Amino acid sequence: MGCQFGIMGGQIDVRELLDAFTWQCLRGKVEPYVLYPNCGPLPIQAHQWPSYGFDEFFMTVAAYPRLAQEGMLTFVPGSASSQLLTLDVEYCTWGNDASEIIHFPAGSCCGQTPVDEQIVKEGKHPEDAEEEYPSGEKIEREDAPPLSQIPPPNLGPEAQVAFLFLTKGELNQPDLWKTYLDSAGEAAQAFTHCKRPDELAEESWLKESLIEAHEETEWASLSLVKATLALLKAALDDSEATHFVLISESCVPIRPFSDLARSLQLDPRSRMSVRSWQDERKTNILRAQRVEQLAGIRKEIAHFQSQWMALNRADANLIIANDLTKSFVTCFAPDEAYFATNLAVQGRPPLQVVVNRPVTWVDWTDAERHPSSFHEVTPTLASSLSESGCFFARKFSRNSNIADYGLHLGN
Repeated sequence: MGCQFGIMGGQIDVRELLDAFTWQCLRGKVEPYVLYPNCGPLPIQAHQWPSYGFDEFFMTVAAYPRLAQEGMLTFVPGSASSQLLTLDVEYCTWGNDASEIIHFPAGSCCGQTPVDEQIVKEGKHPEDAEEEYPSGEKIEREDAPPLSQIPPPNLGPEAQVAFLFLTKGELNQPDLWKTYLDSAGEAAQAFTHCKRPDELAEESWLKESLIEAHEETEWASLSLVKATLALLKAALDDSEATHFVLISESCVPIRPFSDLARSLQLDPRSRMSVRSWQDERKTNILRAQRVEQLAGIRKEIAHFQSQWMALNRADANLIIANDLTKSFVTCFAPDEAYFATNLAVQGRPPLQVVVNRPVTWVDWTDAERHPSSFHEVTPTLASSLSESGCFFARKFSRNSNIADYGLHLGN
């Protein structure tokens, strides 16, 4: 905000800078996104001329960096809670040693006592008082309508799910999956990419769902991305699915299909665990370095995501339409970064547009390169799976007794 920082006049030709800045904005030459902490690139408000707030956009983007080099005085109210406050302090003071940050104990940046604080001083409860601005203008509170008059939520279309099986061979728990898919009826459809299709048993139901495209897949290689893209393309072409869920041979369903369908209908966004490059670098710098040399993609745009994810149809179409595989040729384990990064490159910051939580439970507690595998399922583990909030889990062996617990049927 322009009213919170200042400098002696005569340091820059403000009118010339403003004219040039406005002209460049009209031509679309000024970056309209900000790399916001924990969110990645987000569109900046009021970055178009004419719009309310364009003056603050000018002050922040064009004037602030130049003035900081001359030495700037910045005022910060004690009640400030901006996520960018630390960055402000560092930028202002690093720009010039003559810059200063002044904290002042005020209720607001303009010095007046906040309305709610004044109400409390007068012995009134904020929720029982009328809101009043310093100008004296009152805002009448509307009484909440009775529950009987509240309209039902606007639900999306019923979920149609394409399960994309990316396997080495047969599923570890084929009967469990057959029961699960049968319970979904026409709301679910299977598409399979099998590394070794000749190893599938003659009676395997996976054979009926094999797609034509085939990639020679290898662990941690780009081939896994290409195989996933082939599955997505086949499912987009051959089904009316609203969502696409990626499944490995060691995955098992741990909640009824009806739970998944209901969740996707209530909130149709894609689901995946996502971390920005900036956040990953704070905790795992070696992993973060994997995406720092992507051809044609700035590392600040890159994101990491869980491989076993659920994409909605809109995001799946975007990913298929924008082939970035050449940018990931030298990237280790690109399947853990390709899909979220692809969305970010197309102006859909994953941390803003997807549901940032896993659909598949996995235990990395005692593993480095691979997650833990399970053979004997105990009641304690079954309870953890049931309470995880996930719809699927991995890695369960062929001899696992996971089916005995009936989690996928809600028993």
